[in-house]
Amino acid sequence: MNKLWLLFYLTLLFVACKKPNDQNKSSYLNPALDKAYEFSDENHTDSAYLYFNLAKDVALANQDSLMAGNALINMAIISNNEGDSFGAIELLLESIKLIDSNVKENAPYLVSAYNTLGMSHANLNENKAAIEYYKQSIKYSSNKSSILITENNIANSYRYMGEYKQSLEIFERLLKSPNSKLEYARALANYAYSKFLYDRNYNAAPELLNALNIRIQEKDIAGQNSNYSYLSDFYADKNPKLAIYYAKNFLRTATLIQNATDQAQAIKELARLSSPSQSKIYYDQYIFKTDSLTNVRNKAKNQFALIRYEAEKHKQQNKILIEENTLKSFQITRQKIIITLILIVLIFGFISGYLLYLQKKQKLKTEAEQKLKNSQLTTSKKVHDLVANGLYKVMTEMENLNTKSNAEVLNDLDILYQISRDITYDEIQYDGSNFNEKISNLVKSFASDTVKIAIIGNTPEVWKKIDQSIKYEIENVIQELLVNMRKHSGATSVLFRFEQEKNNIQITYSDNGKGLGEVQKIKNGLTNAGNRMNKINGTINFDSKPGKNGLIITLSFPLNK
Repeated sequence: MNKLWLLFYLTLLFVACKKPNDQNKSSYLNPALDKAYEFSDENHTDSAYLYFNLAKDVALANQDSLMAGNALINMAIISNNEGDSFGAIELLLESIKLIDSNVKENAPYLVSAYNTLGMSHANLNENKAAIEYYKQSIKYSSNKSSILITENNIANSYRYMGEYKQSLEIFERLLKSPNSKLEYARALANYAYSKFLYDRNYNAAPELLNALNIRIQEKDIAGQNSNYSYLSDFYADKNPKLAIYYAKNFLRTATLIQNATDQAQAIKELARLSSPSQSKIYYDQYIFKTDSLTNVRNKAKNQFALIRYEAEKHKQQNKILIEENTLKSFQITRQKIIITLILIVLIFGFISGYLLYLQKKQKLKTEAEQKLKNSQLTTSKKVHDLVANGLYKVMTEMENLNTKSNAEVLNDLDILYQISRDITYDEIQYDGSNFNEKISNLVKSFASDTVKIAIIGNTPEVWKKIDQSIKYEIENVIQELLVNMRKHSGATSVLFRFEQEKNNIQITYSDNGKGLGEVQKIKNGLTNAGNRMNKINGTINFDSKPGKNGLIITLSFPLNK
């Protein structure tokens, strides 16, 4: 009977925290939510319920689980107030799943959800479950007034279960630290009535009347309604006339606050307390009232269930329509993509084929040009190494060895002629026998009256393990050094030193000429010498200090490639 005014008071307290303020507005538009609050403020519950349901769908579509949970809580409050407690519980459990309990700012929503769960279970006389949900509400609450109200509800639930000691302990604690006159009056009235139920001999009248006077002064009609109910029950056996007086006031206040449940309870009390003739009238009114109340609650349940069903049905129809349109759009798009891909593949294939043709054509052209260039370079190199240097050697011998006969000169020229005829062949047959003598003769041919050349270490043993191909390259390198010396160095003294160190041969050339100079570039002959040394995995090092005469060139190569 007196549960509902407390539930109504709590609803008013927590609904205020549900409506988002301007600072917490979401980044997306949700006009359905604003419309729902408008209808709620105007007490148009069915319209408010419908728009809260729409607002929930908008919030979920925008992945705003908090606002979706908030809308569900408001729907549950409406359902609970209209008597659909089962529907309210279902909505609240769904809302709690959407609200992140780890976010501190979400606490007011959880307080409201758990309080309303407690109210709904209390309406169904499931007081044990109601107490657990009230405790959960306190866990998230930081508002003293809301905590006191929730503890008052817990105490009432213990009273409804007949556990008066637990109920009285809580009411006694609430009386010690009230937050206002009204809270004191509420705790006092509940304490006195619980004490009377626990001990029927307890005189609760002074405390109940004191609480009533406070509530009359504070114009708390809902509180007066509860007090009149308690007083009527207290005087039922002690003073029936006074009990009827308070029962009539109970009916009056219940009618003022439009609490149909309390109206029915007040009429039932009057039927029980009045004379038989008057009791029949009240009893008929009670039957009519309870039937009307049952019809209203059933209508509310069906109405809210129908709103959810229609909303879900509409959503499913839209989903099917969207899926069908999406499928058609996908099929059309897929056809376009397939056609486009085929065209792209054909175009790409044509372009790729044409580019490959051009690339192959260019590659063949480049290879032919490179082959010609390599052939020219090879021929040029052979002309330089074999013919030019050979002619220079012959000229040097004629210049230095005046005793050389014409027949010998002609023989040397004939050798050069034969070489020039075979110049284009890739392979050159080279005879490296008596290589130390060949090197000695080559070096000595560049000696003259003005250029003294000494040779150290050019023994047969040095060249014993050297391949023919390496000998061929070394002979040409030494000839390059001699030609370069004769043409450019201006040296008068030259020394060749041949040494074998383990698996390497080292040849050291030194002269007292001009050196390479500070910025002088290595001539083609010396460049060729370097290339030849690389070919046989050897090295060539030049030591010529700027501003000083002389040049030292060190050749080093392994016994075999």
